[in-house]
Amino acid sequence: MNFVIPTLFLVCHLALIAQEPIRYTTRQGLPSNTVYDVKQDARGFMWFATEHGIVKFDGDTFRNFTLEDGLSNNNVWKLSTTFDGKIWYMSKSEYQGYIYNDSVYSFPVEDHKPITPRRVHNNGNRIWLSKHTDLLYTLEGNMFTKIRGRQNSSCNTLNDAYVYYRIPIFNPDCNCHLKFKEGALQLLNLDGDVTREIHLKDVPKDFFQLRIIDYGVMPFDTFYVINKNGVLFLNVKKPFSKYISFQNTFGTEHVRVGRCNTLPNEIQISVPGHLMILDYNFELLEKHHFPSTIDHENSYKDRDGNIWLTSLNKGITLITAPQLETQYYFRDKNVQQMGMVNDTLITGVTNETYYRYEEDNDTFHNLGIASGYTYNIISGKRNYLVSTIGTLKLTTLKDLADDRFISYSGCKDLIEHKALIYGILHSGVSILRPKDKHTSNYELIISAEGLNSIEDFDNRIYVGGSQGLSYINNNGLIDIGLSVPVNSLTKNDRFLFISTNGKGVYLYDGKTVIPIEATKGLDVQKIIPKDNQLWLATHKGVHRVKLDDEYLQMSKIVNSFYWEDGLLQNTVNDIYIDENFLWASSNIGLSRIDLKNSIYTKPPKLYFKAKEDTLIFKGRQRAHMTIAFNVLDYYNQNNYDFSFSLGSYQSGWTKTTSKTIHLSGLGPDIYQLDLKSTDQHGNETIKTKYISVHPYWWETTWVRVIFALLIIICLFVIYGIIYLWITKRERKKGQLHKQVSELELKALRSQMNPHFVHNCINSIQYYIQRNDTVASENYLSEFAKLIRYFFEHSRQKTVSILAEAELLTSYLEIEKLRFEDKFSYDIIVHSAIDAKYELLPSSILQPIVENAVNHGIFHKQGQGTITVSFKKLEEDTIEVIVEDDGIGLKKSSKIQQNAIGVYASHSSEVIKERIALLNQTKNWEIYYTISDMKQGGTNPGTSVRLTFKNTKYENYSHTH
Repeated sequence: MNFVIPTLFLVCHLALIAQEPIRYTTRQGLPSNTVYDVKQDARGFMWFATEHGIVKFDGDTFRNFTLEDGLSNNNVWKLSTTFDGKIWYMSKSEYQGYIYNDSVYSFPVEDHKPITPRRVHNNGNRIWLSKHTDLLYTLEGNMFTKIRGRQNSSCNTLNDAYVYYRIPIFNPDCNCHLKFKEGALQLLNLDGDVTREIHLKDVPKDFFQLRIIDYGVMPFDTFYVINKNGVLFLNVKKPFSKYISFQNTFGTEHVRVGRCNTLPNEIQISVPGHLMILDYNFELLEKHHFPSTIDHENSYKDRDGNIWLTSLNKGITLITAPQLETQYYFRDKNVQQMGMVNDTLITGVTNETYYRYEEDNDTFHNLGIASGYTYNIISGKRNYLVSTIGTLKLTTLKDLADDRFISYSGCKDLIEHKALIYGILHSGVSILRPKDKHTSNYELIISAEGLNSIEDFDNRIYVGGSQGLSYINNNGLIDIGLSVPVNSLTKNDRFLFISTNGKGVYLYDGKTVIPIEATKGLDVQKIIPKDNQLWLATHKGVHRVKLDDEYLQMSKIVNSFYWEDGLLQNTVNDIYIDENFLWASSNIGLSRIDLKNSIYTKPPKLYFKAKEDTLIFKGRQRAHMTIAFNVLDYYNQNNYDFSFSLGSYQSGWTKTTSKTIHLSGLGPDIYQLDLKSTDQHGNETIKTKYISVHPYWWETTWVRVIFALLIIICLFVIYGIIYLWITKRERKKGQLHKQVSELELKALRSQMNPHFVHNCINSIQYYIQRNDTVASENYLSEFAKLIRYFFEHSRQKTVSILAEAELLTSYLEIEKLRFEDKFSYDIIVHSAIDAKYELLPSSILQPIVENAVNHGIFHKQGQGTITVSFKKLEEDTIEVIVEDDGIGLKKSSKIQQNAIGVYASHSSEVIKERIALLNQTKNWEIYYTISDMKQGGTNPGTSVRLTFKNTKYENYSHTH
């Protein structure tokens, strides 16, 4: 097979536009595809005149100004800018005006008659609207007033020898007429007299015989005239003139339309298909040619280097600055690999040949070597071109006959290691042994599919493929533990760099595999280590990673290049980096980006959409505070990161993917909102806006003062109410204590009633008369003890069950003596009760027991029994039951009624009153019931049941 193609030819770089330009039509938001004019204002926004209004564009959103916003006519056909930032608009109307800070200002024309301005004269500070050659309008106060040129018949005679296109031109800036005659420029005053004559050099004789397309005033005392063959610039004060031919500049003999756009530092002359830019010395700075496939009437280059083309029926075409600044080669061809061979850049075009770059003429030269599909271009001590056709070992690029072409088809990658050549085949790893200059044999040493890269590192040979990364050991593969698809391997003195399919970049130092987290998700085709950085060719553009020696895993992407930066597409096959340029190959060609171009170092043009320095939120606005922002960028809107901070109110930055910040929950105060924008190149801009959150009406100072006064008044009222309530309660409490004291005395008197005392004394007297000294002394002793108990209990609010039982025992013993053992008694305290410490109200039980003796047992025939039992129901509840087997309630009640006037016991009423008062104190809840033990019979008996619940229970306490 003949591998050398003898024919050599040059491949020049593409013309102006290799990338597809950006197009805007009604689909993208334009109100109309008919666009008459384009301008850029002082802040950088683009403005377009259309048949349906004026459009403002920030790279993201079209805003349309119409009649509703104050325009006098939606069909605006011309725009002009002045140095003060105003956008002047012209339309057929009796009102003309400008837009400033997004507000439309319209002013009436003198006589209030519609005019159709054909031309606009603009010296940078002032404009004049030209209706005819001799009639202009300029804004005076709040009205466009007329300025007339020719004013007498002598001046009118100047028109006799000229057709319409050769009449004298009025220059409002110098208040004179300009007349062209036989290679000279004459200045005429308003009376038609020649005041000055300027000889014109290098101006064609027929220039003034041809139709004038446009003319007008420019800044710095200059004037221009455009006809179909060229443009003439005049400075009437220096004086100075210069003629520029369209034929010599663009290669265009005739043009049908032409426009002059004056900017502060340059002049732009636009004709269909071409744009030239000059300084105010009329020296050519740059020129641009546009393909005929782009339909346009007007072209305009903005301050960022973008070129805008407007059409009367196809909208707007944008050619971005990176597209203009980037060089393109091999358009629509599949360029796979690149590499340096003998200090020369070599690239392979699929199914064509290899090419070398010639820097002197910025072209690629055909090497005449068929390439097939290029797998790799290996550079070093020995250079290899690896493709599907075969592998070429290069010694020189001058005489390819001296180079050895190895018939090693199917090889994807190879290395030289210890005098042997190891190659990657579709079937595995082989060792290549050349036979002669053009043929070779190879030995397959490892059978493995899916391998595509090989590299020697740290005295080992590593191979990568679909199964991950392994190294060769005794003709076998040892897996290092990285099971991700490997695209390529690269090394330096410290690391083996691993490019993976969809998993980013890994570093390997011979022991540890280190993933670079920032590259996760990238399909990396090529890694180029450069200093302490890595350049990556990926399916999402080209990225530069700065290695963090302390935390390699946390190394960051510090720069990125995408389609918006000049790449032909984001899927990049291979890259090469030299001192100034980034070369990136793709399936549709090769691009060369100038890394030192200032367009990649400009900070983002971040701005808040609200024009106020301080944003005010009040009332319901506080619940949903929104602050809109954007970046003034016409081709790179998708590659910005945004974050914001509220200063001391918020620590750190909060990222946002929206271009609207939503805030809520902010109290009344003034906040500093810092907004940060960072582009893919690491350029950063921070803008600040102040936020004033007004208080709700109830948060204002005067309302707070009123609320404070109301609270103070309420507190005084509440204090008064509480004081009155406490006073009333204390008064009631005093009355209650008084009643309790009286009842206690009554209870004491009822317990020590005269009848009982009288009976006791009679009993003592009886024993004395019988000379029963012992009985009388015992009786007297028990009586004295009982009296002592009575007095002690009367001074106490509560007594222990033990003390109560002792009192009842003493009382019953006396009554038993008095009645000569007519009854027996039993006092039972259940074991669950700690009688020494459990408490009961005093002076309650003794009157009940006394009733059992005097009204139950006393009237009974025969022996009687009285039982008193104490039982614990709950922790804070005691039940006391007093039972007798006496005559019962009914018989006792009859005897009581018959005893009226003799002796009637009131102890039961006293007991009920005392229980009621104790319940009112809230310290006790006492329940009292009395009933016959049984129904019918002579002696039904009586049962009294009391339940004592201590609501302020304190165990093992004794309150006096």
